[in-house]
Amino acid sequence: MAGAWRAGGPLHGQPGPLRDDPRQRARRGPAPPRRRRGGPRAHPALRARGRLRPRRSAAGREGGRNHRPSSPLEPSARSLRRAAVPAKALGLRRGLRAPGKRSGGRGSVYATRLRLLLAGAALCALSAEVGCASVPEGFEERAFRYGGSERRYLLHTPPGYRPDGPERFPLVLALHGGGGTAEGLAAAGGASLRRAADRHRMLLVCPQGIDRRWNDGREEIFRRLLGPDAPRHDDAGFLVALSRELVRTHAVDPARVYATGISNGGFMSLRLAVEHSDVFAAVAPVTATLSVALAGTRPLRPVSVLFVNGTEDPLVPYEGGHVRLFRRGRSRGRVLSTDASLAFFRRRAGLEGPPTEEALPDRDPTDGARATRLLWSGGEEGCEVALLRVEGGGHTWPGGDQYLPERLVGRVCRDFDASEEILSFFARHRLQAP
Repeated sequence: MAGAWRAGGPLHGQPGPLRDDPRQRARRGPAPPRRRRGGPRAHPALRARGRLRPRRSAAGREGGRNHRPSSPLEPSARSLRRAAVPAKALGLRRGLRAPGKRSGGRGSVYATRLRLLLAGAALCALSAEVGCASVPEGFEERAFRYGGSERRYLLHTPPGYRPDGPERFPLVLALHGGGGTAEGLAAAGGASLRRAADRHRMLLVCPQGIDRRWNDGREEIFRRLLGPDAPRHDDAGFLVALSRELVRTHAVDPARVYATGISNGGFMSLRLAVEHSDVFAAVAPVTATLSVALAGTRPLRPVSVLFVNGTEDPLVPYEGGHVRLFRRGRSRGRVLSTDASLAFFRRRAGLEGPPTEEALPDRDPTDGARATRLLWSGGEEGCEVALLRVEGGGHTWPGGDQYLPERLVGRVCRDFDASEEILSFFARHRLQAP
């Protein structure tokens, strides 16, 4: 009997005593009382589900594609579903084991980590990518070698485009958010950008940042989060070199090169405007303001800028300050307020006085947001500085998807299409001859 086989032994498939062997029961003595699943020591999100350890699949037990080691920093897929956040939005899979609340205040520590992880998911999904790996329709994948590395980007060309024809086309760089991908941006926010690019006959390029982020100039990220030894990739140099390569090979007009992006991508577009105003005729950051680290740099020439910011952005404060997850945790960089960022570019363009102000029609009264356009025009070299101020708007792309719950990233304004507004703004601007 002692050598009989049973499933569920110390290791599956290993020999062990049968469960109904009376001699083994006598040696063990009475079984201890079983603790109820979801008992008082469990985390509330898990206790409500009544299950602490979801069963893993056979593939997970064998280390297959569904397997991921458990960690006290990771909530379970069930608790994420209770929080109305798709597990795949965080890169999680079924079969995770979540910790329960333990003595010594560990439950509150876990709850804090859970909130911070969910907030981190907001940043990682800002380009609305959720595991998109294939090249979206209308784009083709290309590679460009820079700094000893092969950098990827996606390219979309408008109808009627001919690289060997006489017509020169504008170029728009669209930069994903932190944790995002070129494919994700092209599939989600880039879909509306692609349609707008077709209407305005512009080339659209979605580059991929190394490690899914851009070195946008916020030094606090390296000092406090990534560590002083983390590589500082020359993303500004890469994007400038890529633009010049496309000018050389793809019939791009060098006087009409633009950049836009959301969150980390928006911060990166502002770095391009400050440090490479001789290359980019205009930029349009979404949910981003000028970082304090760049505020002391004077652009070589005036540059047109359109900001698209929500007044209730829970990640990048409209009134300036530290970028934090849920306004908690370590700083991800200090930023100027939206008004101070506007003033920075207005001063360089010689724009003084009040703006023209226009309230946009409230096309969707149920979205909880209203938009106003502010425009300063008539600056040096024809520059304009503008703001689409979204009252009640969050860390979102107006006219885009509610990619995460409102309580995490705020509201999406549906009164206008940010993609169309941005490309219409770009179409009015070009670099003047020196």
